[in-house]
Amino acid sequence: MKRALKIIGIIALVIAIGIAWIAYKFLTTPPEIMAPEDYETSVHTGGEIEAKYLAHGTFEVSFFEEETSEEWAKYEVYYPKALESGTEKYPVIVVANGSGVRASRYPAVFNHYASWGFIVIGNEHDTSYAGDSSDASLAYLIKANDDPSSVLYRKVDLDNVGIVGHSQGGVGTFAAITAQEHSDMYKAAVSLSPVPEESAKAIHWDYDPTKIKIPVLIFAGEENDVILTVSCGVGCHRP
Repeated sequence: MKRALKIIGIIALVIAIGIAWIAYKFLTTPPEIMAPEDYETSVHTGGEIEAKYLAHGTFEVSFFEEETSEEWAKYEVYYPKALESGTEKYPVIVVANGSGVRASRYPAVFNHYASWGFIVIGNEHDTSYAGDSSDASLAYLIKANDDPSSVLYRKVDLDNVGIVGHSQGGVGTFAAITAQEHSDMYKAAVSLSPVPEESAKAIHWDYDPTKIKIPVLIFAGEENDVILTVSCGVGCHRP
C-alpha cells in the first residue's frame, strides 16, 4: 500500500503542475510536442513537496520502443538504466493517452516518471477510452517480464502497478481498472480531468466508477471538469 500511495503522490504532484505549465507553454512549443523538455526546471512551485517531485529523479533513464500490429502502433517504454545490470524489480506506471496526445508527444513526462524509479509504458492509441490499449500495454510488460531475451526480464514489479490518464485517458483509466482483463493488477490510479460521466455516455465512452476497488485520485481544473455526482466504489474517494 505504501508503494501504491507513492505512485499516486508522484503522478499527482508532477502532472498537476505539469499540465498548468503545458498550457502556458503551448503556443511556443512545437505542435508535435505537448510537454516542454525543460518543465522540470522552468516551473516554479509553491511548496517543498511539489518542488521535490517536480525535480528530476536520481535514476538515469533508458528507452526503447516496439512496434505492434494493433491500432496503437507501438509500445514506448522508459525505465531506470540501473535495471539493465541489477536484480531489483521496479514498479510500473501505465499511461492512457488523452485525445490527440499520443505517448510520442510528451516524452519528457515519461522520462520524468522513470527517473524516479518506475518502468513507464505508453503507446500511440488515439482512442484510449475503453482501456483496451492500456490493458495491452500492461500485458506487454507481463510478457516481457517472462522473456529471457528482454531487458525487462524479471525486472517488472507486477505487484505494484499504477495507471494515469488525462481527459479521454482519464476515462480509459477508469475502464482499465474496472473492465479489462488485467484490472485486478492495479494498485492505484490517477484520472486527470476525465470526461464527465454523462458526457462520456453520450458519445459511448461509458464507464462505471462504482466498480472501482482501488485508491483513485481525480484532478480537475474547474468545477464542471470532473465527475460531480457519482456513487463511488470501495476505492473512490471524493474531495
